[in-house]
Amino acid sequence: MFSVLGSSPRSRSGRSIALASAGLLAASGLSLTTTSADAALSRVGPIDPATTFPSFYTDAQGMSLQACLEGPPRCLGSQAELMAAPEGEGFYYSASATAGGIDVGLELEMAWAGIGQPIVFQRSQYAANGGGLVPNAEYTITDPYGTATCTADESGSIKNNACRTETGGGANVFSDALTGRVDPFLHWDPLSDAPPGYIGDGVTPHPIAVPPSGTNFVRVCGPAGCDQTNLFVVSGKLAPGAMGSVDRSAIAFGSVSAPVAQRVIYTSIGTAGIGVSSVTPSGPFTISENTCSGASLGSGAQCSFVVTYNPTPGVVSSGTVAVADSTGTKTINLSGKGRLGVAALSTSSVVMQDTKIGKKRNGVVTVTNAGDLDLTVSKPRFGGQNRHDFRRGLVQAGCVPGTTLAPGGACNIRVIFAPRARGVRKARLGVATSVGTQVVSLAGTGKGKDRVAPKVVGKSPSSKRVKRGKDVEVRFSEEVSGVNKRSLRLTLGSGKVVKAKLSKLEGGDLWRLDPKSKLKADKDYRVRLTGRIHDRGGNRLASTDWKFHTRG
Repeated sequence: MFSVLGSSPRSRSGRSIALASAGLLAASGLSLTTTSADAALSRVGPIDPATTFPSFYTDAQGMSLQACLEGPPRCLGSQAELMAAPEGEGFYYSASATAGGIDVGLELEMAWAGIGQPIVFQRSQYAANGGGLVPNAEYTITDPYGTATCTADESGSIKNNACRTETGGGANVFSDALTGRVDPFLHWDPLSDAPPGYIGDGVTPHPIAVPPSGTNFVRVCGPAGCDQTNLFVVSGKLAPGAMGSVDRSAIAFGSVSAPVAQRVIYTSIGTAGIGVSSVTPSGPFTISENTCSGASLGSGAQCSFVVTYNPTPGVVSSGTVAVADSTGTKTINLSGKGRLGVAALSTSSVVMQDTKIGKKRNGVVTVTNAGDLDLTVSKPRFGGQNRHDFRRGLVQAGCVPGTTLAPGGACNIRVIFAPRARGVRKARLGVATSVGTQVVSLAGTGKGKDRVAPKVVGKSPSSKRVKRGKDVEVRFSEEVSGVNKRSLRLTLGSGKVVKAKLSKLEGGDLWRLDPKSKLKADKDYRVRLTGRIHDRGGNRLASTDWKFHTRG
């Protein structure tokens, strides 16, 4: 494994350094996508008069690295090598790994555009100088900062300068190097494994801490498949003074249906101790198990806190956690979504073709879970004036009561229209699910002669013992006429008629008897209906009756 790409003056001969201010140099054959459009170092330090370069650079998580110029093994070069302008060079930071025959180098480098023209730039480079790749084949490389696509040449190699990107490089314009994909600085995990004051030892392959991208590895995919490593050679020297870092700059909780917690670790990474004053959340996020607020941490010491996301179903949320320490405030961006099942109906209305009385037609309503959480379908219910002209039928993949639909799942409700009378018939279908009820309007026209007699399809009270103040209600299969005090009567078991107010409800298919006085206790009562009751086609109801008993 190499430790840095092109790190010696000899290997870097012919290096292009005529970079435009804050510009980007990308060789042909490189297609590159960064993990975050907001990737950027946060600060550049004052000029070190001994080198004329900045004294440090700070990443978005608060880690500051000074120029690492002590020479191997911990630093890739020395101050003497850097000052050998115009070919001299040095590094603030380097992380490298090898997978699938491709060397990956991620660096923040110092060099010279000419005598008296110091430059600093970020570099991401992908190389296979020794060949071994499939000639002219395309390779996709995923690293902690994003994804790159490189193409091998005819010899199966990728030369140092064939697949790289460099950001910055303006002579004496050191802020140019703040923008680019190299952020944050990668370091050993745990940092305490590294030599004191360093983020790695510069020679030993070692796992790194998980960066905000979540990618703590290099993966190379090509014609022969994919190869991956989580071992990096890391070089960098911490700047002197107090310094603190959180182990992530963002937490994406994803789509969840219940509170989810993530622990954040804060580390005093500087050469001096640091104080943490507060940890403050915003949005639907809370802090618990907080050992950071008010803590004084010596160099290398840690504290932590737990961030909990409290989702609201169907709501996309964002917020932050602000960690204030003696050097400033570090912000962790938070995001999440409350999972929710969403019942999407295939239609909001079903209009049947004209149908002869005694015949039937079918329609289908499909219920689809368009959300990201399971939902349950309850029994569909029909309502409205002509609801008895419609009913539910069996159908393939039917919405059986209690059906659970996974996200993207669907079931069907078969609607049967069997008109009981001539003319337009209207009703509604209530589709009840665990996320609410939606209504589908139903309509159809009955044709032909009505030969279907009305029926009693609902009655109250039943024969069980009932309260004495209970009204009597009768529901017919269709709207009826001829209902009066003689055709609908309430009597005691002895046959005596109970005086009651008669009311027509819901367009003529529901009728109510409201006794004028409280019924007697522990008595049998009878409801009697005679053939005087008929529908619009003149079809008479068959005489019927039923009994109920009052409580004592």
